[in-house]
Formats: sequence, C-alpha cells, structure tokens
Amino acid sequence: MRLEFGPNDSVSFTKPTSFVFCGVRQPNPANWKNLYANICRLLFEKRKDVFDKIRSGKKLRHVQVYKYPDEGTEKIAPGYHVLARLGTKDIVGAIVNLLEECGVSKEEVEITYKKKGRREVSNSRNTKDLVWCNFRKGLNLKNTSPESFIYFGKPQPFPHSWIGVYITLCKLLLNDYPKEFAALRKWYASLPNRTGIVVDEKDWNRLIRPEKIAENYFVETSLDANAIGESIKKVLQACNVAYKKIEIGYLPSQEQEI
Repeated sequence: MRLEFGPNDSVSFTKPTSFVFCGVRQPNPANWKNLYANICRLLFEKRKDVFDKIRSGKKLRHVQVYKYPDEGTEKIAPGYHVLARLGTKDIVGAIVNLLEECGVSKEEVEITYKKKGRREVSNSRNTKDLVWCNFRKGLNLKNTSPESFIYFGKPQPFPHSWIGVYITLCKLLLNDYPKEFAALRKWYASLPNRTGIVVDEKDWNRLIRPEKIAENYFVETSLDANAIGESIKKVLQACNVAYKKIEIGYLPSQEQEI
C-alpha cells in the first residue's frame, strides 16, 4: 500500500517497505521510527534552519528537536536529536508537518507499507528460545518482540507489537472484569495531575496517543516496551488477576516496536 498522507491512511500495526525521497530511492526502512529519522536527516540537509528554529523552541505538532540525546530520540546530525518514540500515526503527522515547514511537496515523498501479521503460537511454555515475562521482577523489554500471548491458558492472536499485546489484554480484561476496569478508570480521573492510562470519552485528550478499546474507554499507547510492561502490571493488579494467569513470551529483536 502507498501512503497518501491523508485521513484515510490506516497505518496502525503496519511496517514501511520502501521509501523514495525527491526521486531517489532510499534504503528500505526497518520500521517507522527508522523511516522518520531518515526523513529528518534528509530534510536537515535541505533546511537546517527549520530544525534550528524547532530546537530553539518553535512549536511544530509532533516534532521535537533536542541538542542532546535523550530517551526515545534519534541523532540526525551532531547536536540534533529528534524525538522518534512516537506512535505510527504521530510519525506520519510529524512527517507531514516537517515537509510543509521545509517547503517540500508531499508528492516528492513516496512511502509504501504493509500490514503486520497477527501471531498465535502454542500455549506450551516450552516454546523454543522464548523468554517469558516475570512480572514479579523488573522487566527489561527494550529491543524485544512479543511472540506469544496466553490469557488464562488460552493462546491469543494479537498485532505483532507490544502495543498490540497491551491493547488486546485491556480488551480482554475489560470484558471479563468490567467493574474493576471501571474503578481503575474512575481512579485515574480523580488524580490531581490529570494523567492516567485509562480514561473516558471526556478526558481522552489527556492522553498523548489514545486508543479506544470500547465505548467510553481509552488507553494510553504512547509508551515504550518497558512502560507497557509496567502498565500491564497495573491493570492486572487493578483487576485482581494473578500474574501467572498471563503469559507473554518474547525474543530479542533488531527492530524496536512502538
């Protein structure tokens, strides 16, 4: 599929497959984060002044530029690091905004992408090479890829990413533990700092990247893999579900799933 940079693009749980910039085919991107960083590097060569202004404080939706590296950033040039830990939709939005700001037509950028497959594996804990989440200990899920998700002994299909696991789990828990999930949403709504991982319709704009999981239920998905692990622990605790009832197997990955 070709990215049209329009409202009809459905890019959630997809992977970019090719990238052409101003008529020149670029190396195939590993993922959306990699693609965004590469576009930023190319635009930086054309319009360094735009990145200077953003780094100095100019507001541009979805785009942040820092002088020094920070968590979730990608280096595009010495002293220039862009925040690349964004959801896929936000990355596309950032690309559109940067192209416009740099005076580059969207027609000069060709991006194709494909849907990621849904994974379902055996419910056996002996699946070769998989590492299984231990929610009682600290989790380090950076640069890993979930391969198996078992809910109360039943393997579940899920979009192949940590966000996919998290959304699938929240939908299952909401269906099986509606009162506990409602209480969790109510508790987050009462917090003075107005932050939370589960909110209702009127508060969805408190989230950076809200994902609707049911009517009047939104969860935060602007999270890295480790933050997702912590959020899974919180929703399990809120629903009084024992950690052992949820089994998630993963493997090291060369791609960072967001």
